[in-house]
Amino acid sequence: MEAGVGRRVEVEWGGDWYRALVVDRDGDRFLIDYYGDPAAETEWVERDRIRTLTKPTLPKGRRVRIESLGSWYTGRIISVRDGLHLVSFDGWAAEWNEWVPASRLELLDR
Repeated sequence: MEAGVGRRVEVEWGGDWYRALVVDRDGDRFLIDYYGDPAAETEWVERDRIRTLTKPTLPKGRRVRIESLGSWYTGRIISVRDGLHLVSFDGWAAEWNEWVPASRLELLDR
């Protein structure tokens, strides 16, 4: 796995994998910044704690149930980019479209 500066990766910490950004490199050590945790400081990690970021995606055009603000709504995937899905909600105007990860979606039967 080639982890260069600016690359999105997953980093092992405490037995779990967390998303991060490589912000500097010194040989086989990488300075990473964890996503979604403003309290977390950057950390130097060895290559064996880094893996390629996995981005599960669902197919464009599929009907789905979408979790939003603790409730589930039906809709459709209208675009997929960088592991995120742009969804439209049934009965809602386009300004309510939202980018969501696969973890907030459930496929509906065709």
